[in-house]
Amino acid sequence: PLYVQAYNATVGLSGECLRVTVPGKDTVEVGLAQTSQVNIYGTAKVTTQALQQCLSRDIPVAWFTTRGWLYGLTTSAENRQVHIRAAQFREDAGPLAHPVGPRGLAIARTLIADKIANQRTMLRRNGDSDAAVLDQLRDACANAAVAPTAAQLLGHEGAAARAYWSAFGALLDERWRPTKSTRRPPEDPVNAMLSFGYALLVKDCQLATRAAGLDPFFGVFHTAHHGRPSLALDLMEPFRPLVVDSTVLVMIKRGEVKLDDFVWTGQAVAMKQGARQALIRGYERRMDELLTHPTFGYRISYRQTIGVQARLLARALAGEVASIPSIRTR
Repeated sequence: PLYVQAYNATVGLSGECLRVTVPGKDTVEVGLAQTSQVNIYGTAKVTTQALQQCLSRDIPVAWFTTRGWLYGLTTSAENRQVHIRAAQFREDAGPLAHPVGPRGLAIARTLIADKIANQRTMLRRNGDSDAAVLDQLRDACANAAVAPTAAQLLGHEGAAARAYWSAFGALLDERWRPTKSTRRPPEDPVNAMLSFGYALLVKDCQLATRAAGLDPFFGVFHTAHHGRPSLALDLMEPFRPLVVDSTVLVMIKRGEVKLDDFVWTGQAVAMKQGARQALIRGYERRMDELLTHPTFGYRISYRQTIGVQARLLARALAGEVASIPSIRTR
């Protein structure tokens, strides 16, 4: 993936390369053959010629605000697997109306139970977590796996989130410790990093669902709202603690970011460009790490795993399998 953050940078075309030009700085060239996606932040621009080449090679372009909020994707022609989207929109698959259809609920239970299980693993791996919190998460995971309704599943997820975030802060030095989870705007450095990282992850999940022939805006658990990629948010749930939470925790503990890498403006906290660059490197480092897929037994990267899970999600929505396989780490 290519990330362009510099103020007023321009991504142009030079033969078989993308040429990134920044006023007052050296030009950088990146081979199109080595580029899987282009991510544009803030005031950076892409020329028509470069955009056409990206689209002709199925290289998606993601557009972010300066602070990292994803507000759109430019991709080549829509996936032609119309039968996949037809299955996705069936009444038993997703939340055409509440309650969620039985097929969609089965998928949602797996996704949320996996998320809670991975949250518990995150705490166990990174410190001496309160046994009571670990017990709460274990019980919430078991309850989520058999929740009879979407409303009850949401309740178990909420209970797990409260327990998890109360313990997550205890893994950090007191100077970094967040008091709660906040998003818009993030009110402390940790939440600023988490928000930025989740935007990266939802972008990759959105691309994976599109590649699998699915509509990323029609979810099985997250209800449809204008502009919200609900299915991508569904898919990313088990990966939140594994990819983003883990990356943020490791970077802080290793000293890859410092408190003076952040700017306080009123109630909101934002990352300086150096911190954003460091987090992108940390995120990509984590996405390149290998894990053993619990169903197939072979080792693939986290990015490849997201793609595999998106394709299995399409099969589950089409009724070819009962649900998607779990993604849990030990």
